[in-house]
Amino acid sequence: MMRSSVMLYCAILAMTLLKRKLYRHHFTALASIVLGVSIVGYSYITDGTNESKNIVLGIIVLQIGQIFGSIAYVTEEKILGQYKSLNPLMLAVGEGLTGCLIFLTVLPILQFVPCTNEQLCTNGQVADTMQAFRDFAANPILILYAIGMCFFCTFLITAQMLIVKFGSAAQKTMADILRPIVIWVFFMNVKIYDIEKNEWTYREHFRWMQLGGYVVIIAGILVYNEILVIPIWGFNENTKIAIEERKNAPTLIQRSNTVHHDSFV
Repeated sequence: MMRSSVMLYCAILAMTLLKRKLYRHHFTALASIVLGVSIVGYSYITDGTNESKNIVLGIIVLQIGQIFGSIAYVTEEKILGQYKSLNPLMLAVGEGLTGCLIFLTVLPILQFVPCTNEQLCTNGQVADTMQAFRDFAANPILILYAIGMCFFCTFLITAQMLIVKFGSAAQKTMADILRPIVIWVFFMNVKIYDIEKNEWTYREHFRWMQLGGYVVIIAGILVYNEILVIPIWGFNENTKIAIEERKNAPTLIQRSNTVHHDSFV
């Protein structure tokens, strides 16, 4: 749910890089999203069933990841908007190959970088790639999972590219943030075995505050994408429909005057 903060970063980059103008309803929506994300984060931090000691650090790392994600989203929108004939699948393939090259370079380096934080690192290293290969050897079924993951990610990214091509980065983000509610409901019905407590416990727990925060987030997203238009206090004056109507108004008046003049003649 806290991944929804990517909307804020996308909006900032759209203003700075794409020179897109935002209006009152956009900024109000972004404030709603920030408030909702804050509520969700607070509910997670104060949850008594959560024993993690690095929640705040995890949230910070998550936000850094969303900043990089927003850069990718806006870049995709700029490229697909500039090159109309570009196949979204080709862009997805290009992103995949670039990602592979980056990780082939970075992972061997991180293998030798020490790390003492057990919550973020594995076996005392930032990224223990060799352990991953050992896990594959010990559990061959993981190889099939990894291959399946590659195929599903390809389909997902291609669908996202199509959304950006025929819509915008904001609409792609909206589709992305609808996933958490499905995942949350699913894992609230999945049990895992807790070795320390010697009992089966649910993977996720229902929290009213978290649900309330998510509702606030969704409201902000609907307003930002102008699916929900607030008809008071000028929030509906600069929507895409209102702007288009103002642009067409002089043309309609001119046509009306032309019709009346022709009728008089």
